[in-house]
Amino acid sequence: IIARFPRYQEIADDRANWENWDEQTWRDLQVLFNLGWTDPDWLAEEPLKVLVDKERNYAEGDKSIVLDAHAELVVAVIPLHKQLQDEGRIEITMTPFFHPILPLLLDSNLASVAVPDAELPPRYTYGFDAVEQIQMGVDYYTELFGQPPRGMWPAEGAVAQDIVGMVAREGIIWMASDEEVLARSLGESGFSRNSQETVREADTLYRPYIVSSRDNSMYIIFRDKVISDKVGFTYSGVSGTAAAKDFVQRILAIRDQLAEESAGGPNLVSVILDGENAWEHYANDGKEFLHTMYQLLEEEQQKGTIRTITPADYVDQFPEQPELENLWAGSWVSPDYLTWIGEDEENRAWDYLGQVRAFVEKKKNALDDETLAQVMDAIHTAEGSDWFWWYGADQNSGDDASFDLQFRRTLMRVYE
Repeated sequence: IIARFPRYQEIADDRANWENWDEQTWRDLQVLFNLGWTDPDWLAEEPLKVLVDKERNYAEGDKSIVLDAHAELVVAVIPLHKQLQDEGRIEITMTPFFHPILPLLLDSNLASVAVPDAELPPRYTYGFDAVEQIQMGVDYYTELFGQPPRGMWPAEGAVAQDIVGMVAREGIIWMASDEEVLARSLGESGFSRNSQETVREADTLYRPYIVSSRDNSMYIIFRDKVISDKVGFTYSGVSGTAAAKDFVQRILAIRDQLAEESAGGPNLVSVILDGENAWEHYANDGKEFLHTMYQLLEEEQQKGTIRTITPADYVDQFPEQPELENLWAGSWVSPDYLTWIGEDEENRAWDYLGQVRAFVEKKKNALDDETLAQVMDAIHTAEGSDWFWWYGADQNSGDDASFDLQFRRTLMRVYE
């Protein structure tokens, strides 16, 4: 991104000398940083094109131009997606509000399902917090889109049999996770693939499953890990057209495999990834790949080979699906929760969170509604998954100390 802008690259190359930068350098950096995070399509149009063409020596007023353009773009995002959803062209999912690992809020000891000998912190078990995180997500979604959500992406695809009831009770009809979670749920170590990386047990993977808890049931779908990671991490290294052709060929190879299995179908291939991991690494924000991919999918749809569909529409049309007796406790990162719990730093964070949460439980009946709401807002924030993601040796943000400070300040806010 920096390399797109010669002056931005020049400043980056001089970052060791930052203490000697003059005001003009800082202003250029401010403008170019914000231009860098703007979609190239908008940079090719006014009012931003003139700023890109200017390249350097920006004035204070230029900052207002780019920030005003950002404000206009941000304001347009939700209405555009609402319109597309109302037209039936897309489906928008919700996530529990502060992005927690839902099963670990319900019971942190669920981490031992996948790793029985894992070193775990003192047990954290606040099921009502997990329910509230779902309810807040549903309420916010309904406020924005004028209808309740039908699908849920659990934060980090983290699921367990124990959360099925609480999710289904909130009206969610489907949620999603990773193929490795399905394999473990079926008592297998994983899915086998042929030399072209096509799953051999295609009819098993490429369909929703019904999961139930007492009087509630819902569907769960599982992503194709290989294809999803191709889009998320590796296709950016080749041309967009070549990547799109490979993507569609992989879907067609799955179709051929299903035909060999004499699968009754229709089957559902799910490709799920974090968008922010992908497009900034592609040339021109991945536009060549995305445009070509949708063009090829449209051509295949006209041939009757591949049909694009939303998950909610799929389960509406094909409600009869196999049942999954027990949903494995795992995530889309790996079929466990070890990215968020089990290392010393992670466990200490859970311990601190547990101490503060227990303190709140003792005091909450003595608090007025406004104070309790502020306290629980801090607790819910501290329950978010990303704090624990950056703790431990398995992930490195490049500035772990700032995440640590923010986490501690969030807990401090409860006491304040």
